Amino acid sequence: MDRPAPNCLGTRLGEQRPLDLTAFRGSVVYVDFWASWCPPCRHAFPMMEQLYTDFKAAGLEIVAVNVDQELDDARRFLASNPPPFQISRDHSGNCPQAFGVQAMPSSFIIDKTGRVRWTHSGFRRGDEQRIRRVIQSLIDDS
Repeated sequence: MDRPAPNCLGTRLGEQRPLDLTAFRGSVVYVDFWASWCPPCRHAFPMMEQLYTDFKAAGLEIVAVNVDQELDDARRFLASNPPPFQISRDHSGNCPQAFGVQAMPSSFIIDKTGRVRWTHSGFRRGDEQRIRRVIQSLIDDS
């Protein structure tokens, strides 16, 4: 996979301010689409938090894009899973469609130039090591 990343991350959760993907150029960006009703999403959040802790200083940004119809559903989920990374909201479905999301969660790793270099659907035990390798290779790629 090697295509330009769509610039459609919606608004910051609880704000009207848009979250612009181009603001992260020069960083590796892990974009994760999630919903409160998705059990694998619950398992992915601690992994994303660890990735963020481990790679933030090296240039990783994480944006978790919520697709719940009701804002309160997302807020309840986040109350028990407060993340240190960016949360965006797109209940319209435009952004998941632009990225080609087929399942929850779906993840996209974007390189420093703004190109989608890796995609992943679902979340299972063992996925973290593959994700770490992709992130590390893109961080190392100057």
